[in-house]
Amino acid sequence: MKIQLKHIVLSSLSVLITCVGYGQTNVPFISIDYQAEYIVNKGRLSGAYSSKYSNGNSKATGQLINGFKYGEWKLYDSTGTLVLHRLYNAPFQFRQIFPEQAEAEPAYNLQYNDAGYIPYFEFEQKNIKWSKRVWRNIEETDNEELFKKDRLFKLFCDLADKNSIQLYSAQNDEFTDELEYKQEKFKSISPIRCQIKEDVFFDTDRMEMETRIIGICPVAAINGKDQELFWVYLSDIREHLAKHDIKSDFWERIKTFDDLFFFRDFASSIYKESNHNGKPIEAYKQSDEIALEAERIEMAIINKEIDLLLSLAR
Repeated sequence: MKIQLKHIVLSSLSVLITCVGYGQTNVPFISIDYQAEYIVNKGRLSGAYSSKYSNGNSKATGQLINGFKYGEWKLYDSTGTLVLHRLYNAPFQFRQIFPEQAEAEPAYNLQYNDAGYIPYFEFEQKNIKWSKRVWRNIEETDNEELFKKDRLFKLFCDLADKNSIQLYSAQNDEFTDELEYKQEKFKSISPIRCQIKEDVFFDTDRMEMETRIIGICPVAAINGKDQELFWVYLSDIREHLAKHDIKSDFWERIKTFDDLFFFRDFASSIYKESNHNGKPIEAYKQSDEIALEAERIEMAIINKEIDLLLSLAR
């Protein structure tokens, strides 16, 4: 799938799995050719991660925060031989221990610009080894800052009312049909969740997977039915999100709405991917299989990055 520079702007392997309740949960996952174990903390993929080959040998060990690799990561081939060893001190920033590399400046520095947000890395299309489009639901559970007093939704409405941002029709998610904001239509609405559209891609320039959110769509229950209200194109509103302070009990880096989305400090679940002709999971899986399929996609993304790193590090 070709990366579209206008309609997608894609943040690191950020996989966040919805979990009922609070606290940490150890989760095992078994696939045909590998098995993994990870920790869900308040709906976020944060904690120890490990995987094994089908022969029982270790494949990967490391730590995650909001799906970002942190601390020590080791990757092995199927014989148990160490192939890659890195130390991460921040998202996208690491020191490679093995194979040994000369010290160098990170390809991507997480520095805030004058508008108060961290600009995206400017990748080159030729360096994109693999990509996938994903759609997620962000529910109220474990996402207090997004839904408390409808802060995010009211911010969108206020900015649209002032003509500071453009809203797009929810008839599709291509950001092609502009929507005129009408205060009377939205003033009494309280969203029950948000949908996000995002792209995951592996960049050989940085030797890292990244996930970037393209857009956000509030969803409300109207006359007994869930209704998508409008889409906002995230890249166009980041400077506004950066002006609104929030507090995160989970990660000290999160200080604004833009930080929350950039560092992916939210719980979510996948409801659609670019495979299956763009059909949502519920269209090809039974109701009791939907959560398992969402988990399979999450784990497949992590495993894909590990496979790419193993193949390219040799």
